[in-house]
Amino acid sequence: MAGAARPDPVGRWTRELLDSAYTPLSRPKVRRRLAAHWAALAGSVRAAEFTPDAATALGEWLVEARFTGQDSLSRTVEVLGAALAGDDPVRVAQALGAVAAGYANAARDQIFTEQEEIRTSLLVTLEQARQDLHDSEARFRQVFTSAGAGIAIFDAAGQVVEANPALARMLGHTGNTPDPGKLFTQADLAALRTAWEAADRTTTPPAPLPPTAPSPPALAALPTPSPVAATRLEQQFTGPSGDPMWTNVALSAVRDPEGNPKYHVAVIEDVTEQRMLRDYLRHQALHDVLTGLPNRQSFLPRLERALSRPGSITLCYLDVDSVAIVNDGIGYEAGDEMLRVVARRLTTVVSGENATVARIGGDEFVVLIEDTPDTPSISALAEAIDQELSEPVYLSGRGVGVTAGMGFVRTSARDGDAMALLRQAHSTLRRAETGGKGQWGIYDAGQDARDRGRLALIATMPGALENGEIAIDYRPIERATPTPHPSVDTPSTHNPHSTHNPHCTDDNRSADGINSSDDNRYGGSDRVAVAARLRWDEPEFGVVGHEECLAFADTLGLSGHLGEWLLDEACAFAAAEGVPVVVRLSADQSRDPDLATKVSYALRTTGLAPACLWVSLASSCLASGLDAVEDNLTTLADMGVRRLLHGFDCGLRELSLVQRHALHGVELDTPPAHQPHGSPNEQPTDQPAEPSPHQHAAHQHAAHQHAAHEQPGHEQPGHEQPGHEQPGHEYPAREPVAREALAMLVPLVRSTGALVISDVPGADLTVRW
Repeated sequence: MAGAARPDPVGRWTRELLDSAYTPLSRPKVRRRLAAHWAALAGSVRAAEFTPDAATALGEWLVEARFTGQDSLSRTVEVLGAALAGDDPVRVAQALGAVAAGYANAARDQIFTEQEEIRTSLLVTLEQARQDLHDSEARFRQVFTSAGAGIAIFDAAGQVVEANPALARMLGHTGNTPDPGKLFTQADLAALRTAWEAADRTTTPPAPLPPTAPSPPALAALPTPSPVAATRLEQQFTGPSGDPMWTNVALSAVRDPEGNPKYHVAVIEDVTEQRMLRDYLRHQALHDVLTGLPNRQSFLPRLERALSRPGSITLCYLDVDSVAIVNDGIGYEAGDEMLRVVARRLTTVVSGENATVARIGGDEFVVLIEDTPDTPSISALAEAIDQELSEPVYLSGRGVGVTAGMGFVRTSARDGDAMALLRQAHSTLRRAETGGKGQWGIYDAGQDARDRGRLALIATMPGALENGEIAIDYRPIERATPTPHPSVDTPSTHNPHSTHNPHCTDDNRSADGINSSDDNRYGGSDRVAVAARLRWDEPEFGVVGHEECLAFADTLGLSGHLGEWLLDEACAFAAAEGVPVVVRLSADQSRDPDLATKVSYALRTTGLAPACLWVSLASSCLASGLDAVEDNLTTLADMGVRRLLHGFDCGLRELSLVQRHALHGVELDTPPAHQPHGSPNEQPTDQPAEPSPHQHAAHQHAAHQHAAHEQPGHEQPGHEQPGHEQPGHEYPAREPVAREALAMLVPLVRSTGALVISDVPGADLTVRW
């Protein structure tokens, strides 16, 4: 066999070792190391003189490489024996013995080393535990003696074992070492015992610790830590002066190894001041500071509870009318006193009922009554409240009257929505207030639904304006002729985003501001101007006309923004089309102090000549805000803007205003008999309803007279004036209008050269010339 090739055992040896034990070395590295050891071992066996060093080194490396499994050595001997089968049996036996001896010595040394490390580590741990125990005791003692909270330790029998100085001071005991047994009164101690006994019954004892290897005697002497379950409660104790003292108490149990309570620890904190402050803040949060009545946050839960019980309830929403007048006229202190008096009187009125009176706003109160068979009717209740409030309130020596508007809702609906019920009462109040101060009303579901629809529509108006849902129709205004021009039947709808070029200038305009060009798109030579009318195509409610848009804007406070946009777009359209434009404003827009600024900006940015802008102000604002309207009329006249007055009903104030300011024209609105019917959701307003575009264009005409061409005194009623092309035309006035007042319009028109615009001809009371 000397010449035969010897087998290489490294591959098999690697597999056997890796299967026998875990090693942190990688397979390639193990194979390389085994190949080196095999070469050294085979060389020593086949050398002239055998030495065991290579075999011993192999055994030691097996231990070092963590090949210390149960059969790691036996598999090594088996593989090497098979690989050396053709060599000298004596030397093979010596080599394998040296491998086993090296393996055994290395394993013994490793065990001794690990035991020494464990012993050293155990000693270090024991010393650290003793140090930690000392530090823990020192920390506990420091915390125990210097803590601001009181700490008491009780034994299993419930007796005080130890208490810290803070607890002694808290309970009114003096001295450095007070007797622990005398700290608590018997009642307080009994309350604590009851608390921790209840906590012990509800607390699950800790599970026993799993069995472990026996510990060294030093470690076994250390106390075994036990889980601590804390119970927190608010407990009342007797204070030093005998007064009640509120505390927060944290109770915990120190348990023995079996899980039974051995000690109880109570950490006590005096929170008397915090509790008083909390109760005060809670009362403040749920009650009105001024009157002491429940506020909105407190009232709503009470209303919900009342709705959850059987039987009917009555809810009154009340608004005190004169608080703002008293605040501004006499002073806020007087206004506050008035509110306090109202609160007391309302409480007196319902003192015999199961009732709640609350203040939920500045001058708003609510009264909730859970009805009984003796509860009065709503009318009787309203009368009782009115009589109680009608007695004058003396403030600073002055007798001040108190009136209030009231809205009532009586319902027996169970589990209703408290907020919805409150809203119903409030809407009823607002509807009653439209009839004047000191009125009251009863909830009407149908009317409320209509009001909600209208208010919902008003609330969405800003979004509609922002999204381009509100457009502008331009409707021709023509001179009165026997047959209207055919082209007036179709209004023009303006796209606000189109490009405009100024054409309406002083060069192509007659003396009255009427364009004399040949453009017949808006009525040809009979055209006076076009009227810019708002139109809102609302998907749910249908078409909303100009007057309603203005009324909605005034209600919502959007009139400034809407008016500015309307002026800008109308001026841009008029400049591009070369035609004068009539812009009808709302009452709020008419008395807007910034109206002249907005008009000036619109004229400047569009290039429109001032005379081509006809601004029609609302006559409805003359009763309140006449000075502001007259200021706007004067400023617009200085700018060269034509001024009209719409909603004209021939009142003396209006006639005087036309003459005093030499207005360019007036607009006679549709009488009530001619107003088109609105939708059920519409709220009646002071403004007439908006006619349809075709109806408006077919009936809207104008008669224009100049003082230079008029001959006062030669006009005969019902006959044409010589030299005039148009026949007599009828101009209705809003009913009722005295015939004498209407007749004053004729000489006024002649003297001022005013333009009279009417929507509907054929009324009974007319003006002819």
